Amino acid sequence: MGPKPTPNEPNGENYIRLRFLIIGGGLAGVTAGIALAKHGHSVTLLERQKSFTELGAGIQVPPNCSYILKEWGLLDILSPLATAPQEINFRSYRSGDLLSQSVLVPDMEEQYGAPHMVIHRGDFLSMLLAEARGLGVGLLTGCNVTQIDFTTCSVWTANKQEFSADVIIGADGEESFCRASLLGKQDTPTCCGKLVYRFTVKSEVMRAHSDTMDLVDPPKVTCWMGPSSHVVCYDLPYRGVCNIVLTRPDERTDFAQTGPLPADIEDVRYIFKDWDPVLKRVLDLADTIMFWPLLRAQETDIWTHDSGKFILIGDAAHHMTPHLVQGATQSIEDAALLGELFAKIKHRHQVSDVLTIFRDIRQMRVAAISKRSTQIGLIWEFEDGPYQRERDRQLKEHQPFEGYPNPYTDSALLKWLYKYNIREEAELAWERYMKGEWVGTIGTQTSDKQFESAVRGTKRHATDIS
Repeated sequence: MGPKPTPNEPNGENYIRLRFLIIGGGLAGVTAGIALAKHGHSVTLLERQKSFTELGAGIQVPPNCSYILKEWGLLDILSPLATAPQEINFRSYRSGDLLSQSVLVPDMEEQYGAPHMVIHRGDFLSMLLAEARGLGVGLLTGCNVTQIDFTTCSVWTANKQEFSADVIIGADGEESFCRASLLGKQDTPTCCGKLVYRFTVKSEVMRAHSDTMDLVDPPKVTCWMGPSSHVVCYDLPYRGVCNIVLTRPDERTDFAQTGPLPADIEDVRYIFKDWDPVLKRVLDLADTIMFWPLLRAQETDIWTHDSGKFILIGDAAHHMTPHLVQGATQSIEDAALLGELFAKIKHRHQVSDVLTIFRDIRQMRVAAISKRSTQIGLIWEFEDGPYQRERDRQLKEHQPFEGYPNPYTDSALLKWLYKYNIREEAELAWERYMKGEWVGTIGTQTSDKQFESAVRGTKRHATDIS
């Protein structure tokens, strides 16, 4: 377990201890619980399902994520469960020719202070849950929230349980009840035109075939770039399986099945029949393939409620394509920033200000990352033709520039993405706030009593979405 929680008293000053209610037990919710509990706050987390689960198999943990875990004292716990791929290889979808290679070990840790790792999602979440429990976070399952009163900071579950707190954090993912409640309307995600297929093959089976063994030894990430499609493959040694994810276009926009469904293996093999023989060999080794649509939730810049006691984080607030492997990482950055900002609070009326500061900082960064991830996805998935040939030429020449098709060799992008320091961001933001320079905040000179007087009489009501 990481370091024990420290009193929420930076620099010897008296800071307050708040009660937080987190809705959603995925990576965003659990890491938010960890970040806040580490600074001495009381945290209760409500998960709708009867147990904590993470869909899928593998997840990549880039340096800006592993650095946060390192700061929390968790990297040494994560490392035995994960592996650090030595390189990322980009290949032609048809021939399998190597187009570009990025060295990850030791480059990532030497340049950005933390490694690029891969891990099974279940192992990642289990490790985080153990840390949260050790910090005293209340982890409650089977709590399906059906009503939120933003003014009283209370929620009710389907079985009529009531929970209240000083702050509510909505971290319930793409199909967010919290977001729908905040916006006051149903908000069902729709298919963005892509299907994702995922399967695993035992590592020992991959090693037993001469044409697939190179995909797992030495450890690496392999990406095939094809027309409107791409494939990512990497080994998960702790689980003894190789994780393969295939993305292809799908014209249906009304297909919003969120849970994985079994795919027809022969259909998948046919779809990728013109791809690299090595990939086709991997598909021949598949016993079961699951698929689901890549969803797009309604984009919104409304993350907070006027009551000043509620915030959306993670996929409930922002979503992005997977091409920069930043989806989960941005959720964890959300959590880390919440922890750092709420470590500084001295008055209850500052809760609203902290949420405003958090929203302003995070919306700017996640919007920029999401835009870049989408751009990279378009480049990776060029149809055969002049744009694809020019992309491949640039990759083969290996003369990286800003906007280079291989983002892991784009030094300007990586510096901006991976050298981001949450603690420094929070310090600079708080300094501006204390000077009265943060637009949209009430300020540091207002007392709790004056604040309550200012907001008294403002009409609020609960939103109940069935």
